[in-house]
Amino acid sequence: MLLADGNLDIGGDPVGLLRRLRELLAPGCSVLAELDPSGTPSGPVRVRVDHAGLISHWLRWAHVAADDAPDLAGASALGPTEQWQAGGRWFAALTRG
Repeated sequence: MLLADGNLDIGGDPVGLLRRLRELLAPGCSVLAELDPSGTPSGPVRVRVDHAGLISHWLRWAHVAADDAPDLAGASALGPTEQWQAGGRWFAALTRG
């Protein structure tokens, strides 16, 4: 499964999302997730989308830094994590045992 462009952060509960995805994965399969850069803060936030003067309602969101991927994997019953960078973006593979 692929979670890119901030999809891991939607809903503000990345652990809950990954636990649900773990239920859908066959053993040995992985979630490939895009993360925030190493050294940036992780945690929940509230955001609104503003496009051409149209503003959405408030949404729950979360930031997950690459530094926190091992803890996130453990809390989600996934692991071990493999991390890499490509094109200035950060990624991790979180695997179901």
